[in-house]
Amino acid sequence: MKKTTGEIIKGLRIEKGYTQKQLADIISVSDRAVSKWERNYGCPDLSVICELCKALGTTVDYLLSGTTEGNSSGDFKTARLYVCEDCGNIIASAGDCSATCCGKKLKALELKLADDEHKLRLESFDADIIVLTDHEMSKEHYISLVAVISETAVLLYKQYPEWSINARIPATIHGMLVAVCNKHGAYVQRI
Repeated sequence: MKKTTGEIIKGLRIEKGYTQKQLADIISVSDRAVSKWERNYGCPDLSVICELCKALGTTVDYLLSGTTEGNSSGDFKTARLYVCEDCGNIIASAGDCSATCCGKKLKALELKLADDEHKLRLESFDADIIVLTDHEMSKEHYISLVAVISETAVLLYKQYPEWSINARIPATIHGMLVAVCNKHGAYVQRI
């Protein structure tokens, strides 16, 4: 039986020995917000999802792998990204779906918190944010995709080996920044 996101949050919180108030203090939200999530009256906002996962010792993908009963608003809080290994096609969905390409069923990318090697740098430029990286961009090892996932939009920036990262994000967008490494998978950080 599939657990709801609220059940996952509650179970992990109890495993860690936190009260709702303690968890709320760690991630700088109210204890009422934690209670609301655990009772499936909403999902954590993208602005706190990385801190929540860190506090609970889990990945974004696992935390959001459950369902939110009674919440089918179709926003992008539970967005999923799919990348075809054969042709490089990219599919984004507002939640779980059955995605296929090149005759194969695709698996949603598992998002891990960005480590030092895969963390993207952000620099302000005019009214935008320029995405930069020190990650290798050779034919064998490179960032193949940069994605921004907010509550209302998904922006996809296909990247190519031997090129510099090419992504310019409106400074008004907040949410998750995803970098997909062709060797190590998908990494997420908050913007």
